[in-house]
Amino acid sequence: MLILLGVPLALAVGLLAGGRLDRLGAQRVAWWWVGLVAFAAQLVAVYAAGTPDTLDMALIVGSHVALATVALANRRLPGAPVVAAGLLLNLAVMVANGGLMPVAPETLARAGRFEPWKVGAGTPGSRVASSKDVVMPIDQTRLEFLADRYWNGLPGRLGFIFSVGDVLLTAGVFTFVVSTLTTAPATRARKDTPHVSSPRFATGAGLVVPAIWD
Repeated sequence: MLILLGVPLALAVGLLAGGRLDRLGAQRVAWWWVGLVAFAAQLVAVYAAGTPDTLDMALIVGSHVALATVALANRRLPGAPVVAAGLLLNLAVMVANGGLMPVAPETLARAGRFEPWKVGAGTPGSRVASSKDVVMPIDQTRLEFLADRYWNGLPGRLGFIFSVGDVLLTAGVFTFVVSTLTTAPATRARKDTPHVSSPRFATGAGLVVPAIWD
């Protein structure tokens, strides 16, 4: 997955820029526990053996809906709107094609990923092992430009296939991680919290004093 490359790279860039890891833990993220549950559900769908396809599709689609909701709920955080856009693009193409991410046989062949353990017979409708993908011909794929149709060009298991949504998702997470590492919590609070002036009263002597609750 592209994001597995993006997160370590973001950590490296943020730390080299003088960032601190403890700032990640200090960052407030609304509904963070929903994101963890959704991520765990997606891992079950992708890596658990023997689960029915209908359950896998429900978990994958449901987890994308939940993760996009969390991203939108935290849209004030750096990168969050881009994360939401990437998730929604992936969700759109999966829903349009039955609940799994389509990948063309030509893309798998170009990436050298036609191993029997990975794609079985490689016929249309075959699940791609350890992924959310399903083999689907280009001419039968709805919203094909959003499907897993790009390859990073690296050989063997270093190579991976990705979508436009994956690029946006990774860019958003990269922005969030680097910004959080390199921005002090007090600075973030000033940016996120609108300034509200305390009430002031004028005295008979012409002096302005704060209200008693200031």
